[in-house]
Amino acid sequence: SRAHQRLGSRGSDRLRRFSRWLEGQPAFDFVVDGPNVGYANQNFEGGRFSFAQVAEVVSMLQRAGKRVLLILPAKYARDVVPNHTSSSQPDDRITAADRALLDGWRSEGLLYTTGPGMYDDWYWMLATVGRGDSQPVAVTNDAMRDHWADLLPAR
Repeated sequence: SRAHQRLGSRGSDRLRRFSRWLEGQPAFDFVVDGPNVGYANQNFEGGRFSFAQVAEVVSMLQRAGKRVLLILPAKYARDVVPNHTSSSQPDDRITAADRALLDGWRSEGLLYTTGPGMYDDWYWMLATVGRGDSQPVAVTNDAMRDHWADLLPAR
């Protein structure tokens, strides 16, 4: 498939490792597309990836008694994160509050960081493929337009 060609063997190995990790976890109710949630309504000068927005979504789901998996690319767990908004600032240094959120998510076991060069979307899509009676729901507004061609067989 085109996705396999795009991933290469190293990327396929990472997704297989993630799949095995998922199999060892209790079922998740929701899978949060961290970048998509963190950038929602941030496309303005001064906008940035919002850890607080991600935290609000995660907390709301947890208060409802739901088991949550948060997917974030590894670059969002570093001290300086990319800024993919229309802001003129290409990167942002995370705050102490942001770091505390990341550390908390890690200690709760709900954060999965994807490897460098990997599309986080592939991880949340894979995580929403139900197993048994479980059917996790993706929290995203990603229309996946950039993935349809990858998911189709090569001609």
